[in-house]
Amino acid sequence: MKKIINIAINPCGIGGTETFSRILNKQFDESVTFSFAHLKQPIYKADYSIIHKNKIKRVLKNLPFLKIKYLYNLPKAKNKIIILNAPCDLDRIPIEYLKNNKVIYVAHNYPNHILKHKNYLGKNKIDRLKKFNYVDHIVSLSNEYIKDFSNIFNIQKNKISTLNHTIEINALLKPKDYIPTIITICRLDNNQKRLDLFLKVASKMLDLKFKIYGDGPDKQLISNMAKDLSNVVLCGQTNELVKAHQSAGIFLMTSDFEGSPISLIEALSQGTPIIIAQNSFSRATDIVKNNYNGFVCEKFNVDEINEKVKIIKSNYIKFSSNAIKSFEQFNQKSFKKEWGLLFNKMYNK
Repeated sequence: MKKIINIAINPCGIGGTETFSRILNKQFDESVTFSFAHLKQPIYKADYSIIHKNKIKRVLKNLPFLKIKYLYNLPKAKNKIIILNAPCDLDRIPIEYLKNNKVIYVAHNYPNHILKHKNYLGKNKIDRLKKFNYVDHIVSLSNEYIKDFSNIFNIQKNKISTLNHTIEINALLKPKDYIPTIITICRLDNNQKRLDLFLKVASKMLDLKFKIYGDGPDKQLISNMAKDLSNVVLCGQTNELVKAHQSAGIFLMTSDFEGSPISLIEALSQGTPIIIAQNSFSRATDIVKNNYNGFVCEKFNVDEINEKVKIIKSNYIKFSSNAIKSFEQFNQKSFKKEWGLLFNKMYNK
């Protein structure tokens, strides 16, 4: 297989996009990761190189008659596979570079978010979409997104495929015992994650402990809302996911919207049954099967969530065992097989 150049977003960070780049490197020796930026305080170790600006071009760009637009020393590539993880990177990449290679864009989020967020099409939309004419394939996280992506990027549906993400931690081999603790692991952004709803559930189930793992812009807001709840613990950001799940009985997600949250795949791998408090994203029922590895509530209702907790507790070993079985489609073996088939397809075009 030829060289794969992966242009990543925060490869040392937390999240599905970040995890994807680290696992890609581990599973494919041909994969080399680059990034236009790096975290000042990395959470995970990752093997990657920074794409720097060309010092001479930085000086010459001030001479208007030269019309120098692209300042970065991109990794040398011709007839290679280029993986893009965010359209904002297209602002730094000339069309000729895309034309000379096979380009895959991994759509790590759902269509509406990609349309609005500045890292996707919420900024420089016209220029970025123009460059998508030179993208050969798009990877979606859900079959339900394919039609929208086809329309947004003006690409044929047969050039869009759905591949699952995977995770870095090892799965449990056998189910675990029930622990009276409900956890969530997420970015502390209440507009999306709706941790106020998580806390509302905690306020009605005082016999259970509730733990929130994560950091983000609403850390103080969440702390203020939780200050009178003695059964709630804010645990901060963690990369010790196995340890977090060892003290967890159920994983509760309360988000208003998601793409394909990797935290759910992590929960399945650790035998932690899941309750999704509101069916707010297309992949919810793909990942969580009612009365099998957890429950998906159509609308947020504390009483219904309470009932689901009781059902899971009453037959916990079954739910935990089924969670582990459900993880098999998301494991690294499946990831390598699916991506290997796509890479071979791209080379044989």
